[in-house]
Amino acid sequence: MAGRVRTLEWDKQGDLDAHVRFHEELPPGVTLSAPSVELHQRIATEPETWVSRSSEVTLAASVVAALTDKWVAISGGTSRAVRVVVTKDPDAQPDVTDEPKPGDNYRLKIIATRSDSGRPIAREVALRILP
Repeated sequence: MAGRVRTLEWDKQGDLDAHVRFHEELPPGVTLSAPSVELHQRIATEPETWVSRSSEVTLAASVVAALTDKWVAISGGTSRAVRVVVTKDPDAQPDVTDEPKPGDNYRLKIIATRSDSGRPIAREVALRILP
């Protein structure tokens, strides 16, 4: 995924189960651990301003093997991707007044620890929310 823009879509009537690989950004043999994920909403463009919406959704992140776009395991890709799960909204859908709101600008920020250093690696992925 390095070098290409990707947008995830979450239909609030079900869970989002997404796979975000870091395989191409890591040197051979480097693995990930301790992943976390946050949901942010853009509220301004100049300057660009994002606020956390993580408390309004149920988010989970776990380290997994890196997969190709065709869901085939990448050789040497063990523990070099993150699975992100956003849980179904318990409110009846569609509900356009419910936060986070469909149509607004959101991103998932994924942060994980690298096995070769103490510094974390992060990725921001655009999220489109459907009602």
